[in-house]
Amino acid sequence: MPAINLTPWRELQRQRLNKRFIRSFIISISIVVICLLMNYGLNRRALRSQKKTNTHLAHQLTSINQRLNKLREIKKQYQQAEKQLGVFGSLNVENKQSLQLINEMVDIVPLGLYLQSLQRKDKSIILQGKARSQQPVLQLVQNITAARVVSKPEVLEVKTHSEDKAYPYYFVLRMQQAPIVNRKEAKNAPA
Repeated sequence: MPAINLTPWRELQRQRLNKRFIRSFIISISIVVICLLMNYGLNRRALRSQKKTNTHLAHQLTSINQRLNKLREIKKQYQQAEKQLGVFGSLNVENKQSLQLINEMVDIVPLGLYLQSLQRKDKSIILQGKARSQQPVLQLVQNITAARVVSKPEVLEVKTHSEDKAYPYYFVLRMQQAPIVNRKEAKNAPA
């Protein structure tokens, strides 16, 4: 049997396999690198998009917080107005005399003075409130004297207190509710 030298053939086969392996390895590495770059690009785009969304949401949140603060301020003002209107809540507004009394009180109460409480028992009315000075209290007494719905003002108490610097004078005043005559009855009444 003749001797066949297969070494060159094996060497060529080995080189082909090495080239195929290197080619496959380079292609695999290329695919991995491309996938990593694509993944990096997609993540970067998603991160940019998320940052835009976060800044937009932050702006919206500050806008909503500002609106909420405005609403809270409006609610406080509403509660204060409601509290001030509550002074008249103890009156029986269904009664015609009470309505006329309230209408007259709007004209009687001067600037620089506000009422904290208004209590009515029969014909006697007790006012409690605060004033900036004694002058509005004196003006209130004069207005009550000149009014047609109430009369006989009597100052029960005027004192100063340091708690409220805007309205340092506290007062209590009693007055009598005058009988109210209808306009029709006033025209028909003998003079």
